[in-house]
Amino acid sequence: FVNAILFIPQALKIYQQKRADSISFTMFFGFLVIQLSAVLYGVVHHDMLLMYGYILSAVCCGSVILLAASYRKSRVPNKDSSHIHLLEDIIAKMPGNVYWVDTNNVYQGCNDNMAKLAGLKSRHDIVGKRNSDLPWNFEKPELAKQLDKANHQAMTLGKILTIEEPGTALDGTTSMYLSNKVPLKDEQGLILGMVGISTDITNQKKIGRRSPYRQRKSRSS
Repeated sequence: FVNAILFIPQALKIYQQKRADSISFTMFFGFLVIQLSAVLYGVVHHDMLLMYGYILSAVCCGSVILLAASYRKSRVPNKDSSHIHLLEDIIAKMPGNVYWVDTNNVYQGCNDNMAKLAGLKSRHDIVGKRNSDLPWNFEKPELAKQLDKANHQAMTLGKILTIEEPGTALDGTTSMYLSNKVPLKDEQGLILGMVGISTDITNQKKIGRRSPYRQRKSRSS
């Protein structure tokens, strides 16, 4: 999932700069082949977490290639709206919870799955809201503060933060998520906000399977 997050800032950078001259198609096609190979490995070895993680990574890598190809093919201004819709559609359909906030922990966007679980009618409804404003956190004010703290930590550290976070659905069901949070920076390195991807690992934990993050941590201790 970390690989997937690393591709998102690159896609956003292409869109913001309206150019992709520095993008190497050979390199990104190579990345895409690697992601797809990892998906196949996950299927063969019945590793669903690995498979879904690399499917997400492949989608993100593919979005970079599509955007780069679009901007290299044409820079006509009236094409911009189609590029925006393309990027939004890719993010909207991503599996898991994808979201991004500004430095004040105010949401700037999310994918469809995140909006549905949070109790919103549309992903567009999350813009301008905080964790405490989301329906699934109404009965859990302390959880909202915990989520804000983790987001702030990622932005303060200025590097990828990988943690396990709890979540409570509107029906009261409690789930556990493996979250990867990456600070967004401008060309000068100033923090603009944070983008995160959270994947439900509740079933894996129920059957006694440890998350890859905790496995790596245990080996290094």
